Amino acid sequence: MSYKRGNVGDTWVEREGVRLFVKDYGGDGPPLVMLHSTGFGHWMWEPHARELSKRFRVYAPDQRGHGDSDKVQGFAFDNLAMDMQAVFEALGLRETFAIGHSAGGTTLATHAALFPWYIRRLLMVEPVTPFGRDVAQPPVAGIPSPNAMAERTRRRRASFGSAAEMFESFRGRPPFDTWTEESLRLYCEQGTRPAEGGIELKCPPDLEARFYEAVADSDVSTRFAQVQIPVRVLWGESGHRGGVGLGGTTGTLVPRGEARTVPATTHFIPMEKPEVVIAEALDFFGKDDG
Repeated sequence: MSYKRGNVGDTWVEREGVRLFVKDYGGDGPPLVMLHSTGFGHWMWEPHARELSKRFRVYAPDQRGHGDSDKVQGFAFDNLAMDMQAVFEALGLRETFAIGHSAGGTTLATHAALFPWYIRRLLMVEPVTPFGRDVAQPPVAGIPSPNAMAERTRRRRASFGSAAEMFESFRGRPPFDTWTEESLRLYCEQGTRPAEGGIELKCPPDLEARFYEAVADSDVSTRFAQVQIPVRVLWGESGHRGGVGLGGTTGTLVPRGEARTVPATTHFIPMEKPEVVIAEALDFFGKDDG
């Protein structure tokens, strides 16, 4: 079967008046959709796409409020999943492989529950797993509560004199001090846009904070239980689950799930060890679905 899908070309997909940007990294294999984490964008997948486009046709959307997509709210996971369905339909994607980091993984799992047959296999990297305010759960990314995360995000610096200044400011401090140099440079150069006096983040801190507030009221347990496709979950050894009890947790949440811990990593595995995510994707997506 041939999967060639025509010329490479970035595009915008519109859903209910909201424009969603999709980066097309090319490739002639089966489709692969890669979805970023909160506050970031399609650019985070560039190191992975260089290798994975040798085997897949790689697409990386920007979720609403992020990257080059419209700066609007509507961050309930069901709504974000419907955004992704609009992307799938517009691009004619079926039997798709998918990778999602953090909230991107949770969005794709929700999509797989709501729209069966579109995603064939899903690799989730450190997915956020909120279960509502009244259910005891481990803290997300080591933060005491989503609202505390929102408050911290609102205080984040949003503008810099240049990408070089931003890089030097972030290079030596967490969480960026564990990232590869390329990943941090991509954030500084592609995760920003020109502004008066320099550059500013494409995902405004207040909008990102509103996402964390929306997460506080989420409960994805029902959607995760409805996912019937094979799922592999990668957890960082020092990520928000801390590497403890992962197999049992994943098996409970996702019926056909399996989990692996990546040594010497945090919540930001794709930015720290892209080669591991690439290897896991090639291994997992090459397996029989039976």
